[in-house]
Amino acid sequence: MDHNCYVNQKFEIHKPHKLIFMNFEIQSDRNADINVVKSKVKPSVVIEALLHILFWGLLVFVMGNTFNFSYRITEVENGIPVERLKIISILPLVLMRLPMQLLFFYGNIYFLLRVIYKKSGWQYGISVIIAFLACLYVELWIRVLFSSLYGLDIQFYDRVVLGLTFFYYCLFFGISFSYFLLKEWKNSERKIIEIQNQQLSTELDFLRSQVSPHFLFNTLNSLFAIAQESKNEPVADGIFKISNLLRYVLYDSNVREIALSKEVSYLKSYIELAQLRYRQDEVETDLAITGAIDKVAIAPMLLIPFVENAFKHGVRIERRSLLKFHLEVGEGSIEFSGENPDYSGIDKIHQSKNGIGLSNVKKRLILLYPHKSHLEFNSENGTFKFLLRIGRE
Repeated sequence: MDHNCYVNQKFEIHKPHKLIFMNFEIQSDRNADINVVKSKVKPSVVIEALLHILFWGLLVFVMGNTFNFSYRITEVENGIPVERLKIISILPLVLMRLPMQLLFFYGNIYFLLRVIYKKSGWQYGISVIIAFLACLYVELWIRVLFSSLYGLDIQFYDRVVLGLTFFYYCLFFGISFSYFLLKEWKNSERKIIEIQNQQLSTELDFLRSQVSPHFLFNTLNSLFAIAQESKNEPVADGIFKISNLLRYVLYDSNVREIALSKEVSYLKSYIELAQLRYRQDEVETDLAITGAIDKVAIAPMLLIPFVENAFKHGVRIERRSLLKFHLEVGEGSIEFSGENPDYSGIDKIHQSKNGIGLSNVKKRLILLYPHKSHLEFNSENGTFKFLLRIGRE
């Protein structure tokens, strides 16, 4: 079979069947939204914020009460010069320096380390040095401003003060770097646990789906034989396709990757069965295939959610709907795109009670093709469009 061609599929249905399903998911979706709002603010986040406030509060308290400015002045009392020791609290200076220290501390965590360091190590090193020198320079000018406000004679450059400031910023750098590593470690541990839980949940769902598959296949075989005996070829053909779909879902798809040609065959069978619900003039499906699909592998059940969503949200009885899909296999990537009418809005297309919606596709792409996949979709002017790109080696 030559797969470098454009396939335009138009299926003829002799006996149209219209199945109308009532949706009982409204209340459960509302309850789920309420639970999501409640879980947005986690106790651990509040505790972490309080610990940050406590850390900086203790730092200001210790710095403001440990050091003071003192100098001697000579005053004349009753014609007699008297030398006195005058002490000025350093707390105002500590508070004036605090914004710069906060900027360096959290800028290193949330910008330099998260953005620049993940791109390039040497760029991060240069950025840290520049930020370090800039903070030291601003700190010296803050001391000059403080001295002018309180009438003190403080030099712009002081070797001892510069050394102490250098030590403090080295301390801030070490603490912020350690904090970032600790957060990354916790996040990686959390992701590992989530992946393990998701895998366990997937395995449990898979086991639940195998409710006596042999019984299902035997039943379908019996129905297939009855349909053939009664010479009802459309029904027999539908039962045969259902049997093939079940076999693909239960057995063939239980691997990490499968031949793209098998996935395409599954898509075609699903389209044929889905169109049985509608009249011939209600749904038209165009499936375009470009490139050789025989020697290409892909994760199973990764393309079908887009077709399912197209029939679920892009087809309405008594309305004409055109569902377009395009699968292109290039030298370095696999692209699957399409468009269909959107009768429900993109928010509902996102959601699926059984977890087979686009949100599930995004999670699988992160797990199966990290940094090698791209997914985008939007709904504008009543039309839903999507593009899935997967890199291949």
